[in-house]
Amino acid sequence: MVFSTSDSPTTKEDCKNGGYAKYGFKNQGQCKKAVVVEPPPPADTTPPEITLSGPEGTTEDATPTYTYSANEPVTFKCLYEFTPAGASSPNQSGSDTPCPSPKTWTLSPGDGKWVFTFEATDTAGNKATASKTLILDREPETRILAGPEGDYSNVVETDPQTGQQYHDVTFEITVQGESSATFECRLTPSGGSLSSDWTPCGNIPSGPFFAIERIPGDGETRTFEVRAIDPGGRVDQTPASRSFTLPDSSP
Repeated sequence: MVFSTSDSPTTKEDCKNGGYAKYGFKNQGQCKKAVVVEPPPPADTTPPEITLSGPEGTTEDATPTYTYSANEPVTFKCLYEFTPAGASSPNQSGSDTPCPSPKTWTLSPGDGKWVFTFEATDTAGNKATASKTLILDREPETRILAGPEGDYSNVVETDPQTGQQYHDVTFEITVQGESSATFECRLTPSGGSLSSDWTPCGNIPSGPFFAIERIPGDGETRTFEVRAIDPGGRVDQTPASRSFTLPDSSP
C-alpha cells in the first residue's frame, strides 16, 4: 500500500498508529502487508453417492441391464457373484474395470442367485458401492440331442424259441439354461424297461444318456418323451419327444 503525501508514514510506528496494524513498515512512504499463510483445505473424505436402477427379484430375463451414475466424477467397477439354484454358496465371481453405464450382463451358466455390485471411486480415492440381487428362474428347456427317429433297429437279443427280437434304444438328453436338473421319461406305448407313466430317468450333470432296454420288435410306433425338473422343482411343460418304429419280429 502506498500512502499519499499528507499521510505518508515515516516509521513503523506511523504504520501502526495510522490504523494499519496488520501492515509492516517497509520504507519511507510505504507500509508492507504481512504475509498470511492460509491453512490447506480439509481433505475430501466424503464417498460419492450412487444412483442405480435395474431389475431385481425373480426374473426369467437372462440379459439384465443396469444404469448407474454418481454425484461427482468417478470410475465404476462392476462385480458379480453367482450361486447356482439349490446351492448354499457362490461358485463363480468376476469383475469389469472400468465399467461405464449402462451394463448388460449375460447370465451364464444359468438359473440361480446373481448379486451385482457397482463400486464407484472418486478422484480423492473415496469409494461407495450399490448392489442388486437377481434370482434367475426360467422354465427348464429339455432337449434330445441324439437317439432314434423313424424306422430303427438295434437287435440285442433274439428269443431262440419264438424268433422274437428285442432292441435297446439310447437317447442323449440335456436341458438348456440349467447347471443341474433331474429328468422324467415315458414311452407310449410302453415297452421294454420304460412304462407309459412318467418315471425318473437320470440327471444332469451325472450323465446325459438314457437307455431303454429290451423293447420287443412288434412294428409299433412308439413315442419317447422326456422332461426336465430344475432344482427349484419347476417342470418343463413342453417335453421333448421323438417317435421311432422297430421292425416287426412277432412270432
